[in-house]
Amino acid sequence: MDYQLKRVAGAVHSAGNVLFDGGDRLFSAIGNRIACVDLRRQAADAVGDFETRSDIDRLALTSDGCLLCAVDVEGRLSCVHTSRRVVLHRLHLGGRCADLTFSPDDGLLAVAVKNGVVLWRAPAQRRRDLAPFARLRRFGGFTRQTTCLTWSADAHLLACGSEDNSVRVFRVELDEDERIKPYVLAAHKASIVRCFFVGSTIASCARDCVVAFWELDNGVSLASKKFLWEDANDGEQRRYDGRLVDAAASSTLLACAFSTGVFAVYDTSGKHRCACVHRLSVARGSVDAISIDSTGSRIALASQRFGQLVVWDWRAETFVLKQQGHDHAATCCAWSPDGRLCISGADDRRVKVWSDSSGFCFATFSDHQAPVTAVACARNVVFSASRDGTVRAYDLRRYRQFRVFKAPPPRAASNVSSTSEPGAPLVSLTVDADAELVCAGGDEPYEVYVWSVRSGQLLDALAAHEGPVCALALDPRGGGGLASGSWDKTVRLWRVYRNELEETLEHNAEVLSVAYRRDGGQLVVACLDGSLRIWNSKTAKLLYTIDGARDLAKSDRFLAKRPKQEAPHFTCVTYSADGERVLAGGSGRFVCCYQVQQQVLVAKFRVSHRREDAEDDSDDEGVMERVKGVRREYADDDDDDLEALPGSTTRKAGNALSRDVSRVNAVAFSPTGSSFCACTPGALLFYRKDDATNFAPFDVDEAATPESARRALAEGQPARALAFALALGHAPTLAEVVAGISLASVDVCVRGLPPNKLPRLLRHLSACLANDENFEFYAIWLRSLLRSAPEEVLRDEAPALREATRSLLLHKRALSSLVDDNENALAFLLSENNV
Repeated sequence: MDYQLKRVAGAVHSAGNVLFDGGDRLFSAIGNRIACVDLRRQAADAVGDFETRSDIDRLALTSDGCLLCAVDVEGRLSCVHTSRRVVLHRLHLGGRCADLTFSPDDGLLAVAVKNGVVLWRAPAQRRRDLAPFARLRRFGGFTRQTTCLTWSADAHLLACGSEDNSVRVFRVELDEDERIKPYVLAAHKASIVRCFFVGSTIASCARDCVVAFWELDNGVSLASKKFLWEDANDGEQRRYDGRLVDAAASSTLLACAFSTGVFAVYDTSGKHRCACVHRLSVARGSVDAISIDSTGSRIALASQRFGQLVVWDWRAETFVLKQQGHDHAATCCAWSPDGRLCISGADDRRVKVWSDSSGFCFATFSDHQAPVTAVACARNVVFSASRDGTVRAYDLRRYRQFRVFKAPPPRAASNVSSTSEPGAPLVSLTVDADAELVCAGGDEPYEVYVWSVRSGQLLDALAAHEGPVCALALDPRGGGGLASGSWDKTVRLWRVYRNELEETLEHNAEVLSVAYRRDGGQLVVACLDGSLRIWNSKTAKLLYTIDGARDLAKSDRFLAKRPKQEAPHFTCVTYSADGERVLAGGSGRFVCCYQVQQQVLVAKFRVSHRREDAEDDSDDEGVMERVKGVRREYADDDDDDLEALPGSTTRKAGNALSRDVSRVNAVAFSPTGSSFCACTPGALLFYRKDDATNFAPFDVDEAATPESARRALAEGQPARALAFALALGHAPTLAEVVAGISLASVDVCVRGLPPNKLPRLLRHLSACLANDENFEFYAIWLRSLLRSAPEEVLRDEAPALREATRSLLLHKRALSSLVDDNENALAFLLSENNV
């Protein structure tokens, strides 16, 4: 189970700033994780399996994009290598960090903490240091919290803004007397949001939408003010309720984001300072973060409240990227049959469709009037169930709703003759593989509703349960077999077409989830007591029982002190693609994978390392009080627009602390078996098999190095080069060697490999078929491998084969349409040639 966290979807931004790396990559914080968006590939990946202890508050990046520093709300800094995606060092800054930035030469790191600025020696690739970070000096003199930092181009001056409405400019000379006073620039009436060096001028932006430009003339600082909001006709100042939230600068351009959802671009050069050259409204609420790339064309905008991330090219006036996650907690997820798409539903009443290859959402359906509780996918149709009493069907080809299945109203309201009466709330959903039959379970009354997809008519209502029907699963073998699980501690097996109850499976605790194996031979049931029970679906006999409560609990002491009703338990369960393992998640911070026949835990994936989540489960009252104190201390009191309405008990929009509760709402294995998805309230976590970080030191001697593999390839020894690359397990070296071998040598190289080296090559080829443009080249490699590989190797690498098959089918569809269009033209040309 060598699965690694590959991607974080379901959310694109939660807090903090966003950063360009000088190229086509954009970094954004999602809770306590970091996402890297590649604007050229139009794909988003997680920066390794890396998490901070609390939610990320600020990000800083070196000029070469190699090192990324992330600081959480508790002031803990983590230095991450962006290419290797590993944490190099962790450091506590002594307080909450308002801003941090690297010097232009990447040698120094300035950090704004409390009412001062601390200067650190940063790690650099061209310098070897014993200590990754060394504290050099501290600049003070502020009366209130520092807010922003900026460096001059030569790294000799450091400007810092503060909530005391002033900007101080410090000379950064390490051997200089620390008693030298800084320049104090005071002309603002509100706290400083950002300050920048624009040539020999300093621009300071205040929260009241005023920009001041400072110039040094004969030793005296002169200031000229500019109001960002003014009337276009007469130049009079206009008063707005909005305020400046963030700003960014590139060359002579200044980009400003406002609390009204508007951003503007100003030209700071020329005679008229701060002339507005572009203005646009991009969000319904405040734009909380803004960044501009080195070319000055693309502007990244992020909204914490609505979880939006937008990249706008203001010169071309087009969107480069436009993504929005779920506003509220994600509740369910499901894969499409081909494994290319993942569908999610949430409490925000939306259904979103995510691409597995890019991690982007490309379709959103907002037709439900209540939280979405379950989703399913069959063929090219997405089904969603909601507490509004409806099941809705969406066509993935036209991206529209084409059918609504409404449940009958509850018994208490059935006497009211009204077509507008809402149906019974639905909490579970299942659909057959042919998308002919859809079933949904009710919260109250406790019935299972069966509809025909073709006609949209309610076929039957199966009533036998004495509690909410929280789990449904249709038998993959067909024939109308249905398993329904309920809080009445039973799983009932139905024959839907005959309206017949075949078996009742009794359990010792409430049933929370059920799932069939792909061949329909087994049925796994998750119960409230933390157990997983595997039944033979044909004979209705109990085969295995797995006690998972201890695997979810952090300790036996914790488990012993909790009442039985509050014990950790699984709320979702699914089979792997090969049917040999089950994947389960629930009230704990873990996703557990069990081998069915051996009944043992084979893998355990932790979905959250946040300190709040870890200590929420603590049985120490002192620890709990400290956690509550941290949450009160770091609550953002300035965001008045995020306050809940009077009498409202729902969470504040964008409040990550209340949203990212440590639990797993749903798990789903991809049909290809190469990845699975864990649905947490804050995001969708995609885990995928990753061979890039695997190193097997078997059959490796001192001669097997990347250089020796390249040398063997250059000397005309492709088989030796391939053997070195496979033994090293280094993905870039393997890709370089495979791409450098000629097609005439493919068969010889593959036949000369031992069987234990073939799985790695097969996985590499399947990945190349999906991502590389040189499709024919890798297809010939795959054909040669399939001809020479033993049957047991192919049987063990079923996920890689399914991935390759999916890629071949996709290319076949694309090429067949092209060939069909040109068939008549080719026939005509051939006939003319014969004439």
